[in-house]
Amino acid sequence: ELWFSCQFKELIYQDQRIVGAKVEKENQIVEIRARLVIDASGAACAVRSLLPEEYGVENWKYQKRNRFFVILHYFKWLKPEESHPTWGDIWPYHFVFIDPGYSQEEPIVGVIGPESFETTEKIWKDFLENAEFPPFEVTKREFNSFPLTKIPYSLVADGFFCAGDAAAIMNPLAARGIPETWRLCK
Repeated sequence: ELWFSCQFKELIYQDQRIVGAKVEKENQIVEIRARLVIDASGAACAVRSLLPEEYGVENWKYQKRNRFFVILHYFKWLKPEESHPTWGDIWPYHFVFIDPGYSQEEPIVGVIGPESFETTEKIWKDFLENAEFPPFEVTKREFNSFPLTKIPYSLVADGFFCAGDAAAIMNPLAARGIPETWRLCK
C-alpha cells in the first residue's frame, strides 16, 4: 500500500528497537507498524538524523560544507540543425554536463558547484562566457543538492535501513547516486 503526501514525524520504538513510524497524513497523525523503516528522504535525512546516538547509524545532517549544489537548465536548441553538444558531454573544469531531456533538441544542462546556489550560478555564468553554444533558450530551471561527504559508517540498524542521498550514496566519479542506490538496495 502506497501513501503519498505524508510527512514523517517520529519513529516508534518498542524495547529500544524501531518498530514503525508516525506520519502526518491529511492533518492526522497515523502510526505505521513495520519490520523495517527506510530513510529515503534525500538530503533532508528526515529519519536518520533523528536516530539516537547509540543506535548504530550516524545521525548527522547535511550542512553547506558537505553538499554540492546543482542547477538544471532545460534547454531548447533554437537552431537544432546546427552542431551542438549532445547527451553525455561534460566540461569538468566547470562541472557542467548534458543529460537526456525531452528530446535530442531539448537536453538538460546541469552545473554543479560548492557552498551555495549563488556560487553555482557564478560558475554557470563563467561557463557561458567561455562556451561556444549555438542559440538556445532555457525553458525551465530546477535546483537541488547532493552529498559531498562520506557515507555513514553503517546504513543499517535494528529495524532501520538508510538509502540514497539520506545515506550520502553517490558515485565519486560521476556524482550520480541513483544507480548506486539501486545497487545497494538490491
